[in-house]
This record gives sequence, C-alpha cells and structure tokens, in this order.
Amino acid sequence: MPLLARREVDQLGVRYAVNDVIQSELDRAPEWVHKTCFDIAGKDVPSDERGRYDLVISKMVMEHVTDAERAYKNTFDLLREGGIFLNYHPVLYSIPFVVNWLLPEQSSRRLLRLLKPHRHADDIPKFPARYSHCVVSDPTLKMIRDIGFSHVNLFAFFGHVYFEKIPVIRRLDASLNNWAMRRKHYWLASYCYALGQK
Repeated sequence: MPLLARREVDQLGVRYAVNDVIQSELDRAPEWVHKTCFDIAGKDVPSDERGRYDLVISKMVMEHVTDAERAYKNTFDLLREGGIFLNYHPVLYSIPFVVNWLLPEQSSRRLLRLLKPHRHADDIPKFPARYSHCVVSDPTLKMIRDIGFSHVNLFAFFGHVYFEKIPVIRRLDASLNNWAMRRKHYWLASYCYALGQK
C-alpha cells in the first residue's frame, strides 16, 4: 500500500508510483497511483521506468529480495541524476529476524501469527525473508557505494515489538539491545535506514 495519502500527493504535486513483483498485491493499491509490476531484484528495470524518479523509498522490502546488490543497481537505474533512495529494512542479526531466517517458512508464519494475530494473508501477508545484505556493516556500505551512489549512510535502530507478549524474553532482548547500542555493535541493530544519492 502507498506510504503517502492522496491528499499529500496532490498537495506536493508529484507523480507517485508503487512497485511490486506480484500483480495481485499491486491491485490492492488505490487507482490514483501509478502501478508498475517488475522484480526490483530482477535482471533489468523496464526501459520506460529508467531515470524517472527523484526519490525511491522502500519499507520492509529489502529483506525479501533474492539479490540486494541487484536491487540497489536497479534502484540506481530508476533514479534521475541527483535522486535519492531511502530503504527501511530489518537487520538480520536481531534475534527475531535470525529466528525467522532459520525456521522453515511454514513454522515462521505460524509463529508470527501467534505473536501478531493481525498478520494474515488477507491483511498484511508474510512473505519469505532472505536478508540479502540486510546488515549494518562496512561491506554493505562499500557494495552500495561501488554501484555509484554517493553520500551513503546506514542508520541503525535498536528495539522491536516482537517479544512484547513474552516478558522474560522481552527483558533479555532489551538488555542485549541496550548493551549492543552502548558498544556500537550496529550489526546487532533491529532496523536500518539505508540512504544514498545518485
């Protein structure tokens, strides 16, 4: 679903587009947005979408792509010169995401439904997560910069709500997060904003 409301888009006077690899997911978006169906981590960006965007935002997408490096290259192709990307994604080594990564998909889907009952196929479906380059690290920074982006930053955030119904684990996880944050062990962060300019 779009991150902005129609009123906001109209006030800004911008062309607003949404992308998904699954047409049925795109069909859920309102009629007033431009919809473009292709795999952001696929081989090529459609030629009519290249260099059309000043800003590319993704929220909880990068952990699902098969090849994050390819996704960043395609993002580079979508942007105009000077355009900016902003990707918000989980960080693999945070405990709930390690569990999600290690468990078989069927089991992780059941566990998520237990912890977050509103997450079901008709509302907010769960898709397989691969966590390609979903780490806050110098190699990830280098990979993005080598594509051609400048002013690249990875902003780490600690804490999540996955264990809110399990008090003992929640406290242990909070202690780990506080320790990692104080020690600047950003690879243990929960979420990341990746930002860069073409």
